[in-house]
Formats: sequence, structure tokens, C-alpha cells
Amino acid sequence: MKKYALLLICTWLGSALAANTPTTTRVTAPELTLSIMQNVITPHIAQLQTASGELNQAMTALCQQVSDTNLQRAQQAYLNTFSAWQQISIAPLGPSKQPPTMRLFEIPAQSTTELARQSQTMPSHPMTDGEAHYYGSQLPDGNLGLPVIASVLFSDTPLTLLQQDSMCAYTNWQAKTISRQVTILQYEWQGLIRGAAYDISYPGQLMNEYLNALEAGSQRLASFKLPNSANSHIAQEVNANIAGLSALITGANGIGLDDYLLSRQHQSQWLKTQKQLSILQQAGQQLTRHASERNAKQIRVAAQLLNNTLRSDVATALRRN
Repeated sequence: MKKYALLLICTWLGSALAANTPTTTRVTAPELTLSIMQNVITPHIAQLQTASGELNQAMTALCQQVSDTNLQRAQQAYLNTFSAWQQISIAPLGPSKQPPTMRLFEIPAQSTTELARQSQTMPSHPMTDGEAHYYGSQLPDGNLGLPVIASVLFSDTPLTLLQQDSMCAYTNWQAKTISRQVTILQYEWQGLIRGAAYDISYPGQLMNEYLNALEAGSQRLASFKLPNSANSHIAQEVNANIAGLSALITGANGIGLDDYLLSRQHQSQWLKTQKQLSILQQAGQQLTRHASERNAKQIRVAAQLLNNTLRSDVATALRRN
């Protein structure tokens, strides 16, 4: 709750004071969407760029000297990149949901046996980041991107696997490809934000995409299930998803859905949304403490309640004005 919270509190203090309070300026759809792009999406992409750059460096160091220390550094760099992406992927907008980016982050990896075979076909000469991205983007699904790196770094015998044939060079190639694609993604968003400041039609279009993404993201969390296999990163993934969804709803340090609703006198709809979002955040914290089926169910229930509110109360209020 940001710039309209004080006005709401003042309203509650008494009708006499409220009668002398100037009418709150309505937040427009372009104001909301431009703020989301500048204050939520841009920082998230910057975080992903930093993390993917560090992963690229860590993988290069690991391939120069395969050791426990360098492996741990690369594993941590992977987790940072993974979390940064999960904040975006829960409700991707605009260029973030296009195939060139999604292929690198969302498609499960092939078996390490298949990856080892694929590594034998990689270019033999040292590649610049641009070349790595060009050739990497031509790899078949399941043979590229962050899932490939995870399958190698977190295998049962990662140090042995990394020293097999060209596996380390192949995994490093994926890190280079990711880093380059995230840089391209950042350029795409920068251009889009500049263009949106002059084309008043696009922010209106993005408004519908934004609301649909919030609904889809909360529904995805409502379908959350613990994996059958041990996954020590599942709580990290879910909490990154919740953090990303929360930032899109509140607008982080800028205008959010709260400001948009409150400026239209939809206090009850926002307070309901805020309460359910808080319950979802608390459920995520519980999952961090213990990844049990009971806590997973709390995630599903809280996310479904939030989804219901976004689809009904909030959507109805926005259709009215």
C-alpha cells in the first residue's frame, strides 16, 4: 500500500474530514503498466542478467579447473539464476514469454547420456558470446539452456561427468547462450518501454495481458504439487514464484494493483486481495521450513483463493470502471 494508503486511512477517520478531502486522482491503465514495466520487470530482468553473467563466469572457471570448490560456486550461481528466472516465469509478460527465452529456461533436459552424445557435435573452436548464442539457439529442445546445466551440476557424480568428453565445455556453452539471451531480453524491454511512452495504445493492451498473467500465475501455484523425487530446490522455486507474483500485484516501489483499485474506490477488493496474498506468502515460508504435503496443500489453497478473488472481485470491479 503506497501513495493511496494514507488517503484510505483518512477516509476511515471520519466523513467530516473526508468531505473536505480532494478526490483521489484515478490511476490510468498506462500509468499502471508503465510503472510495472519500469519498477518490476526492469529490476527483475537486471537481476537475471547479473545472475546469468555470474553463472557464465562460474562455469568458465569450473571448466578451467574441475574441483569441488569451483563446482560449489557454479551450483550457487545456478541457483541464483534459477531463482531470478522463477520470479519472472510465474507470470511472464511481453518479450519474457517469447520462445527464444522460454526454450532456454522451461524445457526439461534430456538424459545426461543424450547430452554427452550431443556434446560431441558442438563447434570445436572457441566461441564468442554471440557465436555461442547463435549456435546454441539451433540446438534441439531438451539439449540447451538452464535445465541442461542443472542436470549436469546436480547429477549423482558431477565432477566425473564434467570430465567426460566435452561435457564441461558443452555446459559452459549453455551458460554463455543464456547470458547472451538475457542481454537481448533486456534490450527488448528497454525498447518496449521507450516505445510505450509514445504509443498510448500498447499500455492498454498490456493491461489485459497483465491481469491475465496474474490469474494464470496464481492458478499455477494453485496446482502446485511436491515432486515425487527429492528436490531440495522446490521451496526456493515456489517462494521465488510468490515473490514475483507479489511484486507484480503491489508494483514494488511504484504503482501497483493496490493503487489502481484504491483510486477507483475499490477498497474492499484490494483489502481482500492483500489478505490472501499475505496468506500465500506465509504458506511459502512454511514450505521453506518443511517441504511436506500439508504445507504444499496450504500453498494450493491460498493460491486458489487469491485466484478466485482476481478472477471475480477484482475483474468485476475493473470492468465497472
